[in-house]
Amino acid sequence: MTFTYLTRVYYEDTDCGGVVYHANYLKFMERARSEWLLDMGWDMNLSSELDRLFVVKSVQMDLIKPARLYDDIQVDTKVARNGRSFIDFEQIVSNGAGVIYCKAIVRAVCVNHAFRPCAMPKVLLKEIKHDG
Repeated sequence: MTFTYLTRVYYEDTDCGGVVYHANYLKFMERARSEWLLDMGWDMNLSSELDRLFVVKSVQMDLIKPARLYDDIQVDTKVARNGRSFIDFEQIVSNGAGVIYCKAIVRAVCVNHAFRPCAMPKVLLKEIKHDG
């Protein structure tokens, strides 16, 4: 299943030419993943209580076309692959009408507070399996 997050490009997201600064696509994608978790009922405060954190391990990103100031953007997020301790997200940033600005595969790993990989909480893993 694909989760869709909608937002707009603001001045703070752009460079001096009014084009989205490349690193800000990562922020849009992070917000989309956070909203996806919230939509599933997963509160990041609960992660902390369970001694589980999610950290980004890797990003493979393709910048395709620039988004500009005040463009409406859509970030589509879906689980491409997952294991006991990781999730690979496929994320596409677009205008929602066929123009793609950016595509990425983001690997998030579940770690404990010592930053050692560990299994995701079973309730979350079950929800991911159910959703996918």
